[in-house]
Parts: sequence; C-alpha cells; structure tokens
Amino acid sequence: MCSTYEIIGEDRPGGLAEYVTVPAEVIDPLPDTMDFVTAAAYPVVYTTAWRMLVTTGNLRPGETALILGASGGVGHAALQIADFSGATVYAATSSDEKAAVLSERATAVIAGES
Repeated sequence: MCSTYEIIGEDRPGGLAEYVTVPAEVIDPLPDTMDFVTAAAYPVVYTTAWRMLVTTGNLRPGETALILGASGGVGHAALQIADFSGATVYAATSSDEKAAVLSERATAVIAGES
C-alpha cells in the first residue's frame, strides 16, 4: 500500500489542466492494443475504487471485503485493489459466466440470475 498516493485534482492541483507534470516513474507506456479513449477512461474506475476501499474504507491486509457488481468497471478495479492489498475478497456478480472470470482474484464468488 502506497503511503504517498495522491490524486491530481484532489490531493494536488491540476485536475482540469490541459497539461500536467508528473514524475516519470509513475507513467506507464500505452500498450499498442489500447486506444487513447480507453486509456483516458482507465484511471476513472481505479481512482473511484481506491477512494472507496483505501481512502474511505481504510482497507488493510487481512481484512475482508465484499465487492458488489464485481464484473463492472469500478467493481473489477475494486476487486483487484482489494486482492493486491492482501484482503480476503468476496465478489458478487449477476451470472455464472461472469463469476468464472472473477474467481481468479476472489476467495469466493456469489452469482445471481441476470
């Protein structure tokens, strides 16, 4: 868990800036298979999930997290963050097909009917 994690536009100024300067070590190259629109949207779901779990929820290693809607964008990001944090993770989704994908990261998956 990064103790110095900051969000541009929230912890640091520049959220609506046309250009920002950041340290090179926090930049990942854009994969050849990803377009700019997808790359621009990626941080939105992870920032939302981070704020829910870490900033507000104060999730720590060894704790338990239930991720509702784990197959959606924010839910999947939350599942990954909770898993990487060392939490025991339970995921809920709407179908067995979606549950199969989530079982790679979750301790257990609860699947309902679509």
